[in-house]
Amino acid sequence: MQAATEISIPSPSVLPPSLLIVSLPKSGTVYLNAALGRNLGLEHMMVCSGYFPSDHLSFDRLDTFVSRGGYIAASHIDPNPANLQLLQALLPRWVVHFRDPRASLLSWVHHVRRLYQEGRVVDLLRFAPVPPEPVLTGDIEQCIDWHIGTFFKQAIDWANDG
Repeated sequence: MQAATEISIPSPSVLPPSLLIVSLPKSGTVYLNAALGRNLGLEHMMVCSGYFPSDHLSFDRLDTFVSRGGYIAASHIDPNPANLQLLQALLPRWVVHFRDPRASLLSWVHHVRRLYQEGRVVDLLRFAPVPPEPVLTGDIEQCIDWHIGTFFKQAIDWANDG
């Protein structure tokens, strides 16, 4: 009987290019990042600060993201002049993923209320403006109404500016 021969697959000498996905909050961003990262063998990297509606790319992180390759990042960066300048200089191709802002609105309302109910009030500071407590604890209709005037308007502006 012959012994089985081991086959070793050489690892690639060059990592695949990094992939940046830009999306509106509550558009499946976390799911897309995890699924694509796992299936493409890309490591997650934060390239921005994580705020909405105004988020900024980090020059140093984006430079590493592009120059090393092998990373995936999903964020909610807005198309402000600084972000666009960095992207045009360092990463001229990226993916923008859109979800109907009306569907995002309902997911957003549940997300924000859940954060508050779980005591994760500090996490709410990533969003501007932070909903007042009566909106977070009141009936769902009141919360939806408040977010139509804030998050929904910001979501439409975010999509139109892109």
